[in-house]
Amino acid sequence: MNSALNLGLYIWYIPLYTLIVAMLVMYVIVLVVVRCQKRKWHSSHDPSRDVSKKELFNNALSLIGYPCVLFLINVFPFINRLHQIIKNEASFSLFVLHVIFSPLPGVLMLFIYAFDRETVRRLKWDHIKHFFKSSAVQTYSIKQASEDVN
Repeated sequence: MNSALNLGLYIWYIPLYTLIVAMLVMYVIVLVVVRCQKRKWHSSHDPSRDVSKKELFNNALSLIGYPCVLFLINVFPFINRLHQIIKNEASFSLFVLHVIFSPLPGVLMLFIYAFDRETVRRLKWDHIKHFFKSSAVQTYSIKQASEDVN
């Protein structure tokens, strides 16, 4: 077995999957608590409370997507590393899947945010334009060096 790959497994993938499972467990606990609170609130017929109940449950439900995406993105790199450790040889197909799935976290998180109605509702085109004008695009002036260099 390659000790560097084995060390990489212990340093990266085991803590990663431990944290993903811990996040899933916490989100399931949050969903259970929210569902219990939702059942307790059924006795009242206040329309504003009904709306807040639905928003609370939808917000808690949308949290489940993040650890699921992290898990799915890291499955093929993890299988690739395990294959390299166990067989002591590289697999081209696993390597290709590893290369395809490794840069995807940002894109998939974008889709999760895009499906969140509250985020889309609060996001305005003026805010996006202001971001690109203020922080992302910076101008620099180039000056000619002086002739007095020794």
